[in-house]
Amino acid sequence: MFVSFAHLLRTGRRVSVSASEGGMLFSQDGKSVPPPIRFTPSELDEMARDYFLWGAEISRGEVIVDAGVGMGTELLTYTGVVGEAGLVIGFEAHPKSFAIAKKLVDLNELANVNLHQNALWSSACKIILSDSPTSLGINSAVDRRLLEEQTVDVDAVTLDSWFAGSKLAEIGLLKMNIEGAEIEALKGARRMLSYTNRVVVACHDFVNRLEGGGSEMNTKGEVRSILEDAGFRIKERLSHKNPAIRDTLYGMKE
Repeated sequence: MFVSFAHLLRTGRRVSVSASEGGMLFSQDGKSVPPPIRFTPSELDEMARDYFLWGAEISRGEVIVDAGVGMGTELLTYTGVVGEAGLVIGFEAHPKSFAIAKKLVDLNELANVNLHQNALWSSACKIILSDSPTSLGINSAVDRRLLEEQTVDVDAVTLDSWFAGSKLAEIGLLKMNIEGAEIEALKGARRMLSYTNRVVVACHDFVNRLEGGGSEMNTKGEVRSILEDAGFRIKERLSHKNPAIRDTLYGMKE
């Protein structure tokens, strides 16, 4: 049985979220795994604002590009921030994660959300993406540990090509959390970055430090260079308790 996420936001019930038959299932018993996300909807909203909207001051009517939607746990926060006059554009490469996010959008009739089932890269091509049954939401195109397991081929596009066809004048916020592929994705977004006011890019150096990932996950230095070359003033939150947030770069135009 599918339950509307909007209803859960109103009721504030503690839930578990998991993938099943391409949808988002909510249960009270904590047994709908893998992969569980055991937070109340209000907690999910609070985390999205702290992680990805920190210092952004997004206004109603703006455009948010969500690069790396995952299962869509931040989409309701974004659509609420930009309002009916705004727009949320989401990209998610993994087919199972995309199906869950699409179900969430459909259930809640989020008319201002457009989803694209694509990876983001420096050119239009086919990408090999990890497809671990125990790691839904954190599959990667560059993490060699994950790619040694089950994989799936996905179509990749560039943000520049999408933006050129979008007819949009500017992007209020580019949020990017794509498990190590951020350098390649940003190389394919150089033109769009010139029309983007704010960025938040989750880099993944912490995977190498804490989980024994390979050097391909050390992206922070090059990501910073790309963003600074595009005119962004970068801030970091090096004292945050979350290592992922400590490796996230927040940028605004000078």
